[in-house]
Formats: sequence, structure tokens, C-alpha cells
Amino acid sequence: CSSDLKEESTGVLKDSKYKWLKKYGSSANEAFEKIKSIIIAIAEASANGDFAEIDDIDLGHATKWKIAFLYQERENPQLVCVYKREKLLKYTECNDKKTPTSELYAKIREQKPMQREEVFTFSRDIWALMDEIPFAPDIQFFVCSAGQSGKDYTEGNFQKCIEQKAHI
Repeated sequence: CSSDLKEESTGVLKDSKYKWLKKYGSSANEAFEKIKSIIIAIAEASANGDFAEIDDIDLGHATKWKIAFLYQERENPQLVCVYKREKLLKYTECNDKKTPTSELYAKIREQKPMQREEVFTFSRDIWALMDEIPFAPDIQFFVCSAGQSGKDYTEGNFQKCIEQKAHI
């Protein structure tokens, strides 16, 4: 245990270099390993289409569903890139606030099955309908991935992807 470990506020720990939630570990290394295992669990569940598994994973709502979106099957997307739970509830006209997020995404899929090329357009349309962003038809979305394991990320690979305009 580090001698410079301090509890900054209720549930928040920090040392001379990092800050983390105490529920993820009593040291920076423990917290890192715990979060890493959570991210891997989300990525694997999403890649396998097991979205209900993600509902109970203890990570911020938007963060875990963004990870799930990024690791879903690309040729047959099941999730839109809308992560704000309130917007999902509103769009699906669901009044039961206890409805799992995976079920809200399923309701959206039932309304409009998506192809790879449509997921970003459809997501943007949902946001526009929810009055969060103005409609902007000239926005370009790029699909750049660090690979399934995340090990393939380099600044050069990302830049190459952008230069090749790997947009959909």
C-alpha cells in the first residue's frame, strides 16, 4: 500500500499520480486491473451480442454503452450511438425507468433494423428528434478501430485510417 495514498472524498482514493473510485480497488494498480477486466467483459459481451450482460456491469452508463457500441458486430449493428439513458427512454416512449438499457436498444432495433451504413445516420436522427443537436447532414463519421484486443492502436494507424477516409 502506497504511503502517499489518501482518501480525497467519500469513495475516492488518490496517490501522487492517479485518482480512482475506491470500489474498484485499494491501489491504482488494483483499480486499473479491475477497470481493464470490466472493459474486456463489455467488449466480449457486445461482440457476442449478449447486451443484457452489460446492464449489470458496474461502470458509468454512457461509458459502458459506448464501449459496447464500438465492439458490436459491425456488419449487423444492434446498438445506436446514443448513450444517454434519458434519450433512449424518451425515444422508445418507455415510461418504466427500470427497463434495462439493453431492452431499450432492442426496442429501437425492432422499430428500425439497421445496416452498417445507416447506424450513424439513424443515431444522428434520434439526437435531432430529441432536440439535443441541430441536424447537420455534412457531418462525417469515421470507423477506426484499435482491433478486437485494442492492441493494434497506434497514432500512425489512426492517422492512416483518417487519411484513407474510412468513413461510412
